[in-house]
Amino acid sequence: MHKWLPFKLFFCLFLLALIILSPAAFSQHYHSDCNCEDSKEVRKKAERRYLNYSGDKSIHRYYRTTVIRRNEIVNGHVVVNDGDLEIHGVVDGDVLVIGGDVEAFRSAIVNGDITSVDGTVFLYENAKVRGKMLETNWENLSAKNRYSKSYGYGYTPSNYGTLRMPHSDNHVIARYNRVEGAFLGFAVPKELRYRAGNFSSYGFGGYGFETRKFRYQIGVDRWFFDSFKFRTELGVEFHDLTDTKDLWRIDYVENSLSAFFIKKDFHDYFRRRGYSVHFSQNISPFFQVKAEYRRDEYRSLSRSTNWALFAGNRDFRENPSLGDDEGQMRSLYTQLVIDTRDDLPNPHKGVYLNLNAEKSAPNFLGGEFDFERYMAEVQFFVPITFGESLRLRGMAGTSQGYLPLQKNFELGGISTLRGFDYKEFSGTRMVLANIEYVVSSGLFRGFLGLDELNFIIFGDAGDVWSGSPAETITESFRPLRIDNLKSAIGIGFSDHDGNIRLNIAKRTDRSDNAIEVFFRLNQPF
Repeated sequence: MHKWLPFKLFFCLFLLALIILSPAAFSQHYHSDCNCEDSKEVRKKAERRYLNYSGDKSIHRYYRTTVIRRNEIVNGHVVVNDGDLEIHGVVDGDVLVIGGDVEAFRSAIVNGDITSVDGTVFLYENAKVRGKMLETNWENLSAKNRYSKSYGYGYTPSNYGTLRMPHSDNHVIARYNRVEGAFLGFAVPKELRYRAGNFSSYGFGGYGFETRKFRYQIGVDRWFFDSFKFRTELGVEFHDLTDTKDLWRIDYVENSLSAFFIKKDFHDYFRRRGYSVHFSQNISPFFQVKAEYRRDEYRSLSRSTNWALFAGNRDFRENPSLGDDEGQMRSLYTQLVIDTRDDLPNPHKGVYLNLNAEKSAPNFLGGEFDFERYMAEVQFFVPITFGESLRLRGMAGTSQGYLPLQKNFELGGISTLRGFDYKEFSGTRMVLANIEYVVSSGLFRGFLGLDELNFIIFGDAGDVWSGSPAETITESFRPLRIDNLKSAIGIGFSDHDGNIRLNIAKRTDRSDNAIEVFFRLNQPF
């Protein structure tokens, strides 16, 4: 029955090894010995060029690999010669590393510029850099060399724009759901640039203990011209996934905790196996267009476990079957994204716009599906005054042809129409609007112990319906009526960052409907 298991194990381990070792396989050693000048002169030139001497900041010099630990504060500039620098704490000044790399971890704050001479700058989740970042080489310190290159960053790509550095320095995947049970694996997140020239790779490999199946993803990207501001990228990806279309409602971590502890799994799953090829172009760090060819085989998955730590008398929902919507899909996907949010996990101001379209046509592309799907989403984050802000989101989707189950629209419950049952409405056309008015805890500092609470008033409205496959985009929205919209209102309480939330919601179409109370570990948008 499992005669292919050793082969699958070897194959997935081989893929995982490729993923982990690929940066090293293409890498070249950037650190070079300066024969023309001694290291002391190189350091002096670098300090004169890259350190800000305005003010009275002192210079802290180190001559080996150095670690600035969490909760440590360095008042002044930091210079590391012939070694790497790890930053977990605060540097109140500039950072200059000669002959080494700079790694700014999630708790790092640098109130100045970061410069690496003959090295690389790495930023991880939530690291904050107030100034610019620069990667250069020692030859740039000599005015005689006209051909040397340097890479400058006038923004912080780890936190802003359509370009993101690795979202986490944790390479272990652990999740739990009603289809796979426990799933464990290892991952390499996508990076904008390796020290391997213009290539980067990403992916994961893991095993579901209830399904006894391996799943994997492996991708390789090649960028051209400019790694950030006007990045041009070509990439290919191969995958065999237990996939879901519900990550925009709730992420893997929060959903896994909900499934493991209280037996509520909010994702619906299907198997997606195949490959994709994409081209993307950044007009700026905040404006990106993308085109992708997708070739996937879709298969149904069934519930394989009914275990959770608590709520033993309750059953997991059955995972929906794709039925006749199983099969091979070949499609073209296009996307336009504008992202000016000031912070990815907890934005306070900015705009996010995502316009995308997908077309599957057997006569042109092959495959078994014939549809066009269009989706638009816009989010606004507007600070009003100190301690007050508005968060708004609008979404609209429609389609032509026969839209398969794995591509249709669903509303109800968390992150959509709060106060309604989860995925209570489904169809081939959709509109949704959400608004949140947030009063930050700073307004109540020192009053009744409310220093760390945010107060939220929210409202949701939306509708889902189906229409004729032959309708045009304009015709598909003609049935939309304001009096047909489903709506809900509510209040919420959250921590200072707005992530840990208690929401109290009620639908407005029935006075006798029960009030819904639910706890979240993430913002709805």
